[in-house]
Amino acid sequence: AAIQNGKIYSQMNWQFFYSKTSSFLTSDNPLIYYEPKIDTGPYGYGIATPTVEKIVPLSSNLILWIGDLGNKILYRELNDKKVIRYINSSIFVRRHQFVIAKDKELLEFLSKRTKDYKRPINIKVN
Repeated sequence: AAIQNGKIYSQMNWQFFYSKTSSFLTSDNPLIYYEPKIDTGPYGYGIATPTVEKIVPLSSNLILWIGDLGNKILYRELNDKKVIRYINSSIFVRRHQFVIAKDKELLEFLSKRTKDYKRPINIKVN
């Protein structure tokens, strides 16, 4: 399955987004599937479904946004705080146990913002 998924991913558009003003977090379950455009019916969607966007944090200031089939590789700045907040919130609520962030304030903000999600939250900063 991993080899098949790798082949599918390699045939898609890749966009690397960096931010100079905000940071991204990561977790033990960092891959986000986002389907903005279609009703998937009872079967849901996956990595090969057209228009499904795959988002993966690579560092505290860099994410990989994988789109539809294509061969584009782009590198650009992302400073839309609403989009960054969506990405961070999505990673935060999809965690299994661990979230890694650049600063404690971001984790505390997301903890309050997503309080309806009932996963235990234990913030530790070294």
